[in-house]
Amino acid sequence: MRLVYMDEAGISSPEQEPWVAVSGIIIDADKKLIAVERHLDSIVRRFIPQEHHDTFVFHATDVFGGNGKVFRPDNNRWPLERRLEIADHLAAIPKRFRLPLAFGFANRERLDVRLGARGVSKKKDLTVGAHAVSFMVCAMQVEMWMRKKTSGETCLLVVEDNDQARKLITETQTTHQSAAAYSQIYGADISDEHAEFFPLRRIKHRPLFETKAPSSALQIADFCAYVFKRTLMKDRHYDRFFRPMQEQIAVKGFSLVPSPPKKRRP
Repeated sequence: MRLVYMDEAGISSPEQEPWVAVSGIIIDADKKLIAVERHLDSIVRRFIPQEHHDTFVFHATDVFGGNGKVFRPDNNRWPLERRLEIADHLAAIPKRFRLPLAFGFANRERLDVRLGARGVSKKKDLTVGAHAVSFMVCAMQVEMWMRKKTSGETCLLVVEDNDQARKLITETQTTHQSAAAYSQIYGADISDEHAEFFPLRRIKHRPLFETKAPSSALQIADFCAYVFKRTLMKDRHYDRFFRPMQEQIAVKGFSLVPSPPKKRRP
């Protein structure tokens, strides 16, 4: 059984963050999960004051922005250089443990065109839709990697909990796990274009939603999603952190954004 830890970035202001990104970290639960958790703990012990060890959770926005309970702006113990040193250690984890990475993304400014969702005016709806699209693209990469790189194995998606997107993400995954449900929702059988991916066979059960906790691999997914989002925004300051991840990308050159199939004419 593989566990795939998934988190998103870019769901705040569309003007400041046009891209929504989701990252997925594929971990062999039997062979690598404990080692990854111990390594995260070692980074905490190395950099974070002891009084915070039991409850500390890395958030990429805090590490890069100098925010949060520990990285407070008024604490001169945390200059940018020291926080970037922590970021270097987090960026190195996928390669260090040979963890395949999956990425999904969507641009909220183009969402109405890509999904045919004209008339959706609320920014909240567009954000939730972009989150669900990004999640599905990421899940498709996980499915492809599982089919090509494992024999008879399945995986479970462990997703950072998000109240607004939880229901749509669950429905989206469930729909694409069943050919019958897919046809019922879209009013058409699975098209030739999508038959390579659907129905999902290696991703089992519904996604498991969790909040980040100490030692949780969701922290790595959070960091990777944030760096990927900044990379999509062509922020060259993040090349330093994205570069170590590139070798671990599960499906090279994957950029397909799923869209509802066209209804067949009677």
